[in-house]
Amino acid sequence: MGEGGIILFASLLMPIFEKLSEVLGLFVHADSWHHMYTFFGYLLFLTIITLFFDRGGSKIVKPKSRGNCPGFRDATKVTPEDPFRPYSG
Repeated sequence: MGEGGIILFASLLMPIFEKLSEVLGLFVHADSWHHMYTFFGYLLFLTIITLFFDRGGSKIVKPKSRGNCPGFRDATKVTPEDPFRPYSG
């Protein structure tokens, strides 16, 4: 079950939870509302979000080091006693 299957499964669950919340009195829709709107809305939304954030997965490049950039502090060289003083050793 890949990303598409997870998106489809989550999109199918949303109308079910929506209907359950209506039965429990937690949520009210207009009379003209169809639960298929929820399915297609979540399907489109989750697909767009996945495409936007995935963009090739392992092709994401780590940012280059800033080197000796003034004002930049390497968080791995901070002493536990004084987090604002860089480690000198």
